Amino acid sequence: MTKISNNTQVVLLLTAHISKMVKGDPEPLNISEWNSLSNWFNDKGMQTGDLLTGDPAELLFGWKNEKCSAERIQYLLNRGTALALAVEKWQRVGIWVLVCSDIEYPGLLKERLKDHSPPVLFGCGNRRLLNSSGIGVVGSRDANNEDLGFARTLGKKLVDSGRSVISGGARGIDEAAMLSALESDGTVVGVLADSLFKAVFSQKYRTALKRLNLVLISPFYPEAGFNVGNAMARNKYIYCLSDVTIVVHSGTTGGTWNGALENLKKGWVPLWVKQSADKYSGNSSIVRRGGKWLPKEISEIDLNTILQPKGIDRESVEQRIMQSVAEQQIAYHSAMEEDLTAAGAKDEKTANKEWQDKSLYEIFCLKLEQMLAKGPLKADGLHDKFGLKETQAKVWLKEAIDNGLIVKKSKPLRYELAKIKTQKQMSLFWNGK
Repeated sequence: MTKISNNTQVVLLLTAHISKMVKGDPEPLNISEWNSLSNWFNDKGMQTGDLLTGDPAELLFGWKNEKCSAERIQYLLNRGTALALAVEKWQRVGIWVLVCSDIEYPGLLKERLKDHSPPVLFGCGNRRLLNSSGIGVVGSRDANNEDLGFARTLGKKLVDSGRSVISGGARGIDEAAMLSALESDGTVVGVLADSLFKAVFSQKYRTALKRLNLVLISPFYPEAGFNVGNAMARNKYIYCLSDVTIVVHSGTTGGTWNGALENLKKGWVPLWVKQSADKYSGNSSIVRRGGKWLPKEISEIDLNTILQPKGIDRESVEQRIMQSVAEQQIAYHSAMEEDLTAAGAKDEKTANKEWQDKSLYEIFCLKLEQMLAKGPLKADGLHDKFGLKETQAKVWLKEAIDNGLIVKKSKPLRYELAKIKTQKQMSLFWNGK
């Protein structure tokens, strides 16, 4: 079984349902409460992952929030045994977990939802699809044959254009578009509101999951049953993962209707609507509120046209995320300079001059060298020693290995300084040669 980091464990313990709730048990933190706690820890120069390695009572000293008390947080942290059993069960069937700090967490969710991004995503399948180009297809559960046929044809058309279908996995329009794309050997992102655990075993998805043509995700407990509130909340994630979204059929109430109006209000992505002769359809009302009509015949739909004006550039999203990581490391860099100056640098002016030409990666390596000089370091939790996100630490550690500065050992998994020969390379590295 894959071991999860302290940071991921804390996110799960504090925000996720990890077993069926018992009446009277404190609820996990909602997105707003989690962000308040996470920001409070960041302001104090700590990480929430510290709650597993330190004394929670001491770490939470000074935390004041009536709805999110320290007692409630500590209760949720004490669910470690239940979490271990749940994670083992999920991993056994191929379910993985992504938290906001993971590099594979969908960049568009963070870009568009910011502090309203779900702290944790449960998933199964090819997670790389979460950051690939895709078009959302949504619609009613109880759609007529014409609309279902349109959804199936649209699913194949999107595959032929090289784009993923992004939908909600519900009966009706969602399922028609998704299965059509998979039958055409296309790729699909399914954002589920419930029953992820059951979906993993579904015959209709099994082959696509094995072929890595499909990823199923959910921000909700993998074994949760259907819940209207969760279904409504799920809609925003379909829109925010898409480059553009198409409404095939909507009523004037319900999930498709509310999701479309929320997108128009928030302005996440362009919204296109299938023309409909159904007098009970809400399609025309969506257009009056800002949606755009698709051509009547699906053969006339030009995907390049509906993608204009161009939505968020995915490359620029990734660049902004990396910039955010870099800014965090600059703050870490400053703290490291102070530490090194106090440890014996000639004076602050000299220390600043020595460090100002070094990259963040070089500073990381020098600090790593100082730590490894005292002996090997276990891989587990190493990022916490640097105040880094786990994904960033992995990138730099791999680069340090590739550069011959350190070596990775197994049983137990640990890092050591390279042999003397390689340490000469390290000396040249520090001198910029």
